[in-house]
Amino acid sequence: MKLKNRFLKYSLIFLYLLLFSYLSSAQTSGFIAGRILDSADGSPLPGANVLVKGTLLGASTDLQGRFRISNIPPGTITVRVSYLGYESAEQQVSVSTGVTATLEVRLSQTAVTVQGVTVTAQLKGQQEAINQQVSSNSIVNVVSQERIRELPDQNAAESIARLPGISVVRDGGEAQKVIIRGLDPKFNNITINGEKVPSTDLVDRSVDLSAVSSDMLAGIEVYKSPTPDRDGDALGGTINFAMKKAPDELFGDVRVQGGYNALEKDYGNYRTSVNLSKRFLDNGLGVVVTGSVQRANRGSDGQNNSYSIPYDPASGELITYRDDKMKLSDRREIRKRYGSSAVLDFNAGENHSFFVTGFWSRTDRNEERRIEEINTRDNRLIYDYQDHTIGTRIYSVGLDGKHLFFLPLIGPLDLNWHAASSESNQENPFDLETTFRQTGGLNALVTDQGPDALMASVTPDLSQTTLYDMTFSSSNLLDKNQTLQLNAKTAYNFGNLVSGSLKFGGKLTMKARYRNHDQILSNTTMWTGLGVDIFNKPSAFYRSFDLMPDVNHRILMSNFFSQDDLISPFLRGQYPSWPTLGGSSIHDFWDNMHHLVTSRGALFDTSMTAAGDAQVVAESYNAHEDILAGYGMTELNIGPNLMIVPGLRYEQTKNNYKGVYGTNIISSEDIPSIVRVRDSTGDRTYGTYLPMVQARVSILDQMNIRVSAARTLSRPNFYDLVPYQIVSTSGTVATINEGNPDLLPVTAWNYDVYLSLFNQYGLFTVGWFSKKVDNVSYIRTSYITSGKYKGYQLTQPVNAADPSTVYGGEVEVQANLTLLPSPFDGIVVSGNLSVLKSRTVVPRFYVENKRIPTPPFLIVNVVDTVRELPMPGQANLMGNFTIGYERQGFSGRLSLVYQGKSLAVIGTRAETDGYVNPYYRWDLALQQKLYGGLSVFLNVNNLSSVTERSSNERYLTTELYYGWTTDFGIRYKF
Repeated sequence: MKLKNRFLKYSLIFLYLLLFSYLSSAQTSGFIAGRILDSADGSPLPGANVLVKGTLLGASTDLQGRFRISNIPPGTITVRVSYLGYESAEQQVSVSTGVTATLEVRLSQTAVTVQGVTVTAQLKGQQEAINQQVSSNSIVNVVSQERIRELPDQNAAESIARLPGISVVRDGGEAQKVIIRGLDPKFNNITINGEKVPSTDLVDRSVDLSAVSSDMLAGIEVYKSPTPDRDGDALGGTINFAMKKAPDELFGDVRVQGGYNALEKDYGNYRTSVNLSKRFLDNGLGVVVTGSVQRANRGSDGQNNSYSIPYDPASGELITYRDDKMKLSDRREIRKRYGSSAVLDFNAGENHSFFVTGFWSRTDRNEERRIEEINTRDNRLIYDYQDHTIGTRIYSVGLDGKHLFFLPLIGPLDLNWHAASSESNQENPFDLETTFRQTGGLNALVTDQGPDALMASVTPDLSQTTLYDMTFSSSNLLDKNQTLQLNAKTAYNFGNLVSGSLKFGGKLTMKARYRNHDQILSNTTMWTGLGVDIFNKPSAFYRSFDLMPDVNHRILMSNFFSQDDLISPFLRGQYPSWPTLGGSSIHDFWDNMHHLVTSRGALFDTSMTAAGDAQVVAESYNAHEDILAGYGMTELNIGPNLMIVPGLRYEQTKNNYKGVYGTNIISSEDIPSIVRVRDSTGDRTYGTYLPMVQARVSILDQMNIRVSAARTLSRPNFYDLVPYQIVSTSGTVATINEGNPDLLPVTAWNYDVYLSLFNQYGLFTVGWFSKKVDNVSYIRTSYITSGKYKGYQLTQPVNAADPSTVYGGEVEVQANLTLLPSPFDGIVVSGNLSVLKSRTVVPRFYVENKRIPTPPFLIVNVVDTVRELPMPGQANLMGNFTIGYERQGFSGRLSLVYQGKSLAVIGTRAETDGYVNPYYRWDLALQQKLYGGLSVFLNVNNLSSVTERSSNERYLTTELYYGWTTDFGIRYKF
């Protein structure tokens, strides 16, 4: 409370001083607005530094090269413009009281010219990123539009992964989600032109970035230190996808490519993108439209192994690892991406402008898996066929206005407002899984020497392998955001010593989230009954089946074999093939049987029933969340070398969640059901103060130090807040699984120190960061010791009592070698290295003595403690390296991505923890200009065909092999 009162006191004093400054200068000053452009092609130069000589007044240009400077004394002044890699320029302009003077400055590159051809493509992209990073008032990394185009990345997440401190979660052989500085993807804030993207995940707040096509972007910005005018839920950082806006001249960019997948021997990959822009009405109206379509074969060979690790009860020592399951999986997946965007900007006079932005992206995934599984606990050989269809859609529509008003006594006020609607939708309309089991048990399995020995000890018997069960499910996730935002900014100065700006505003975000999950399930008893019916009444069914010649007449797996061998050679011949289950025959079977069941089990036959599995029912919920935020901040320039940006943001969150209460039972046919179901709601309102401060000290003209301290938050996972409760007494353990509407948000104090050196040859940055994270949530299992449910095992999400920490260092180098003699002056290099450490606590729960498996479920002695681990997903070492060369229209890049070991699965103890093994990948991009704006290109991904692997302390747990892919195409710019 004392800190809060002191902050308010100093804020009032500061506002009084600002008001006094306005009263003395508002009516005696003028303004400058304009653009900074490249003299060669007229393209905007973002991040250019514009300074009024003899004063501290200045600004940096935005992505369109635009700037505005207020409170300029009337008269003739000199404006100095500088941009790394370009010749600085000065220009005089006449300023009048209350009038905006316009200015356009075109800068020329300092890059050398080789036989009349200026080095621009790779070099210009590097210069854009460097200038944006250097001129920003916070710590940010940038992927420029040119760099996005030059690298052979499949999606936007792949491009982000090349920045320092960034690792990724991979799926289907490509990046799917981003981990910033070792923190889970759910801790990131993802925006498109500043508008938050709704979550696409079924459980948490993360966004599937593989659904975003990079063809539509003008750049990607990763903000690692926050400012109060951005959303506070950025524990890891904020990733902003910047949309393209129209240049002054007609512009077009068309790319068409085809591709080849070496593993699947598939020539059907393709990618096409179109980008058109033009200004109309004397440059008052700008229009940009983009569109893209892509097909990618993401097939893979994989294995997944799980283990149990028994202890000697007498000594407590580890006995050995025991193989529980070994799965070999042949995965065939086709991904199709579609994207489009439109941006309209309209200038209604020099003081008013409007922007309309629209973004739409969709990814459709059609996936088949054929699995062979050895289950040593049941002593069974199992074959699975899985067919999944998943569609992920993201759209965002926004309307922005920027206005300059002149207020009495106060002077110029920049006002901008924003209204937007955004939505993500993940549909899984068809998810079919069919399981076959070998009836006879397996003998002489080798379970203590790893997966290779286990596979070698198995003898399949297809004559004893029959249909076991079939499950169909569908789900839909719809997440909507409605946003209203208002920001105001005004400049001030105290002579030639102090200048700056005051900014304040508010934002309202209204979220609605709907999750539905349905399932139809069968089991072996039902299919046995069906087999008997087929045997006795074959004419009653649509087709005949080969049956086992026994009393149960089970349906043989051989009825569903394909004529094609789609599996071998498997994992480069490491394991033998197994019979290919045909998708068409299984789908035909499903089509003829599923009509026997209506939604949720109106049972017309003994073959199938709708499952009321408690967990499935609980996963259907509705949620609403309103966030009201307000902030105030100032950018304070003291002398020419010090900038300080202090501020405070407040966010109030109101939650409303609706779930279910019920009791789980298991029928005699092993079909789970939930009974005594009733709706339950949970409401909660809370507020969070987020103080933040940034500072930049310019020690030399080309050297600065940045420091930052800020508090950020992350709201709990959606599903963790759902007030569901499922009570189960069907097994030997009475259990309760429930959500926690009172879960606290995760908060963190973030500290950064960065040193940057830069000139026309590049940028060198070294930095250190630290995060102290409170209220990290985890799933905790414990026993209830009193009350109605005494002796029940309770599982629910809770907040950790102890804080977690993440810290590390980042080094980045971006350089060009234009100072070298020809032909080495066309080399462009970049690289970064990040080292991270973290600590968190997770529960460790076990029973030392046996409990009584009947009411009242008494426990003799339970140990409920914690153990220390690194943060899940935090890689210990990350690195990227790219070397490029450009000469005579030729452009080539060779790039390396490295990601070190990270924790992926938290087991019950250290031996059952799972880790993602170190991973690296080489990519190659080549391009040759032919004539005019026409060029051809060749991209090769994963040159060395490395596999993705995970393991525990001793054995491999997961291996995925995708092979290499290549693309060849043409590009035309005009």
